[in-house]
Amino acid sequence: MKRFLSAVAALALTLALLPGAARAAGYRDAFGRPLTLQYVNGEYRYAVDDNKLLAIYTGGVCGRDLYDLLGISALQSRSLTYKVDGVSSGVINKSSINASNTAAYSTTGNGVLTEIFLDGTELIIVTINTYLAEAAADFDASTGLLYLFVYGGPVESGSMVWDGSKYPYTFLTPGMKTQYCTVKAVSSADFPLASYLLAEIPLIVNMADSNGDGVYEITNLSIPSFTVNMPVTQYAADYLISEGTRWDYCKNVYFYPEYSTGAPNPLSYYNSDAFAHTYNVVYDPFGYVIGVQTYQDSPQYAVNGSVSNGIVSATVTAPAGSLLIAASYDASGRLRGTNTTPISEECRGTVYRLTPPAGSYYKLMLVDRRSCAPLCAAYRIG
Repeated sequence: MKRFLSAVAALALTLALLPGAARAAGYRDAFGRPLTLQYVNGEYRYAVDDNKLLAIYTGGVCGRDLYDLLGISALQSRSLTYKVDGVSSGVINKSSINASNTAAYSTTGNGVLTEIFLDGTELIIVTINTYLAEAAADFDASTGLLYLFVYGGPVESGSMVWDGSKYPYTFLTPGMKTQYCTVKAVSSADFPLASYLLAEIPLIVNMADSNGDGVYEITNLSIPSFTVNMPVTQYAADYLISEGTRWDYCKNVYFYPEYSTGAPNPLSYYNSDAFAHTYNVVYDPFGYVIGVQTYQDSPQYAVNGSVSNGIVSATVTAPAGSLLIAASYDASGRLRGTNTTPISEECRGTVYRLTPPAGSYYKLMLVDRRSCAPLCAAYRIG
């Protein structure tokens, strides 16, 4: 269990989960957290009321934890509301908050955010899940929409069968574990990041069903941190060990099936073949592993190039499904901008001409479109 008391509650973590798309009906956000009106950068906006926040947990929470935090008098004199991703739940209730309850609640766990608020005479407990996602297709500029695969999220009402005409739909992914994938759409008007994303880019999201109709709305969208080509020396159902360091899985960890065959990921079940591979590992905001993908080593790929009159000519040997990125930097090493080109067919010695913003020098990078793992060393020009 990881617990942070209200002394750190003003961290951007809480505010980051409140997007422009969130509705503030009744001074509560989509997750049920109390809000306050703030004046920021010349405009009023709602933000989570940190003055009412008592504690934050990012691991398993048990009744003893809440009993020690709140005390018997606070429990007896106040009402209690509990919501999971915006949906009312009876998993945490007054009778379960006692000194002898040391088992973690089933709705909590590694990488799951649980926040405790005191709003007048009401105790409010909210649990917010983080899920791995990826762009299902390139951003559609004509509609302003980006479709996402969300892995391991809740099964939505009426979404078990896809008739080819509507979103979302849900299906079982291949693998030894039951893992659901739901397709959701987000607008670049709500999430400006969406307009820059291409198919198979890994992402992390939060979702809430604030209307109680079984349909979940994306409330937060961001690009996660990850490690590429990680060796694994030991693993179990809830962790992996790499070079002496243990990395715990989050509650909603997702194992990518093998890209070419659809076979289960080697780390998703017990088998000796798992140690013959290395892995791309994706992390949630709290440092737990949320995604595991087999790394495909491709040393035969290469990129180099030159620049003339602001146009970068890149010569590449690259596989289908990769991305060619030309990045420009100023003299201090600050990134000025990028130009990204998807490569749809395998090519060898092919020349691409790109126009990133003018800079003092440039870097050419060739990366896997699905995982963003580099396929070869970056090439510097200038």
